[in-house]
Amino acid sequence: MSSIWLITGANRGIGKGVLSQVLCRPNTTVIAALRDIYDSTATELAKVPVASGSKLIVVKVDASSDTDAQDAVKSLQSQHGISHIDVVLANSGILTQWGPVSEVTPEDLRKHFEVNTIAPIKLFQATKPLLEKSENPRFFITSTNIASIGLMDKIPMPTIAYGLTKAAANYATSKIHFENPKISAVALHPGWVQTRMGQHAADMAGVAEIPVTIQDSASGLIKQIDRTTKETLSGKFVGFDGNPVPW
Repeated sequence: MSSIWLITGANRGIGKGVLSQVLCRPNTTVIAALRDIYDSTATELAKVPVASGSKLIVVKVDASSDTDAQDAVKSLQSQHGISHIDVVLANSGILTQWGPVSEVTPEDLRKHFEVNTIAPIKLFQATKPLLEKSENPRFFITSTNIASIGLMDKIPMPTIAYGLTKAAANYATSKIHFENPKISAVALHPGWVQTRMGQHAADMAGVAEIPVTIQDSASGLIKQIDRTTKETLSGKFVGFDGNPVPW
């Protein structure tokens, strides 16, 4: 049986990094779930090298839509013959607000909750039936150590909307672990990565050099995904380097 992965936000940054490395594996199908399948970053995915027996499928999943994820799963089954999914990586996220709790607006919070918290839950609900048909079903949320309450004193970033909504996503991940005896669920910290979002955070924080490359982050995340079972990492918050992250 071939391995089947679904990755949201796979047209750039960490998502594309994971997609590119996984497609180099033989007999692997990667489903790129994108907000805009006609964007230039989406069409560029066709140029990513693909190993023997592997293939790329692109579907539309807009985080703000209440139906896209369900529609995408129906399309995968009817048009592409997808009968199971082994790995789902809910990788989409936004960080557009910068400031303390006293300054964040309700609209900032709503926008971040929509993409960072609600969208991964909708994705899980849509993909759960196909995950349950896998021999080792795994669901992952790309989180951040900024969402760690235990590390808050060590990471004084004024990103209340981002941190709060990713912490809520972490809670959802843990609930998925406890509520689904067969499905593994893990919150992954990718590191401070050289992506567009990472650069924005660095600019706002006055940091000159971002420590983690996309390639290293993606490689580390894949390593954690590969070793995940209900007995190993499920229900945990772990970094791309394999180190546990405090909740």
